[in-house]
Amino acid sequence: GAPFLSTALTNNVRIKKLNLRQTGVKEIGALCIGQMMIENGCLQEINFSQNYLGAKGGAMFGNGLMGSAGLVKINLSWNGITDSAGAHIASSLSDNSMLKYIDLTGNTLGTVTCRLLATSLD
Repeated sequence: GAPFLSTALTNNVRIKKLNLRQTGVKEIGALCIGQMMIENGCLQEINFSQNYLGAKGGAMFGNGLMGSAGLVKINLSWNGITDSAGAHIASSLSDNSMLKYIDLTGNTLGTVTCRLLATSLD
């Protein structure tokens, strides 16, 4: 499902908010949605909570954050995101000046990773 959805949304300029909460998206879906975020500069908000991205999926999603031009709010809560994926997301955020809000509640992120994330959002 996610590969087809991401293809359809790549050039869509009308949709500003996307709710993919609890849709069962995993690593491949995260890669596709991340790629779509790079190409679609109109999407402003994504709720991607309660999927299971894990370490690999979280890192793949982070790639999309790096190149996303319009995204200002993202919810990645309860996705099994680990420190390694969190660090990758933090690195991606340092190149994204638009994002103002990220929810990572319920993931297994340590203090060091949380500091990296906080610093990247400054």
